[in-house]
Amino acid sequence: MKDFDKILSANEFDRKWGLYLSSVGRKRVEAKTNNYFENQVNKFNASLNDEQTFQEYHINYVTEGKGILEIGQEAFSLNPGTIIIICSDQQHRYSFKETQGLTTNYIGINGKLANHFFNEIKILNKKCIVENDISAKIVNSFYRIFELGQNQEKGYQQIASGMIIQILAQMVLLKKNDDCYRKQIEKIVQTAQFQMREKIYDNFEPKQLAEDLNMSYSNFRKMFKKHTGESPHQYYLDLKLMRAKELLITTNMSIKEIAYELNFQTVYYFSRIFKRKMNLTPSEVRNPTMVSNLKISA
Repeated sequence: MKDFDKILSANEFDRKWGLYLSSVGRKRVEAKTNNYFENQVNKFNASLNDEQTFQEYHINYVTEGKGILEIGQEAFSLNPGTIIIICSDQQHRYSFKETQGLTTNYIGINGKLANHFFNEIKILNKKCIVENDISAKIVNSFYRIFELGQNQEKGYQQIASGMIIQILAQMVLLKKNDDCYRKQIEKIVQTAQFQMREKIYDNFEPKQLAEDLNMSYSNFRKMFKKHTGESPHQYYLDLKLMRAKELLITTNMSIKEIAYELNFQTVYYFSRIFKRKMNLTPSEVRNPTMVSNLKISA
């Protein structure tokens, strides 16, 4: 199917109805290979099309390709199945990490109810996006509206408005479920972090923590790393090393005592991973003048 942008008219009754279709269309955005970021000279990284501004609310459904949508200072990943709302007068542009570009189908909507939904319903904010797992109901409604806009059968505006509300309701439901899931993840990760801090002097096993949280370790590890940037084991080890650094600076405990206090197997193992993390040995942290003297003699 070729690109098209069909502008739809709305009569006085349609406008009084409060929600009506103003356009339907399909757009293919090609990635341009002659644009590069300055720090990626010999590698295709991104290309930008001209900035656009809509005078209506667009519900965009990505059907092919991958890209990034830039709105102001924010960027959103676009993949097949992504639905995103771009509001009126909102400048945006696309960028690409690959050369394939992307294809979007869109429906433009307008009216006082559209203004109400997007300005009063916070979850349908000006950059509302549903990235994955969209329901078949949304897709079916979207394409039915598409057909109504193309054929313009009698009463199509009122039928389309009802289906538009269905799509928005489904998007709100998906966003609420997604927000709820994110909160659950945050709670699990925070619980894990708290337990790690509480057991900083023990021989702690992340696998046991996952079991206590009624999760498989693989799922727990993936969730924890996505949220913190570190695996549970690395996060726990970093806590121990930071505590060791505090003890080296603020107490008279020997390095051996600190190693065993924090339940490291050997002093050698403790010193080795401490150096790898801190770029200094425990002795150098305790005696900064040692490092200065080493630099002077070098």
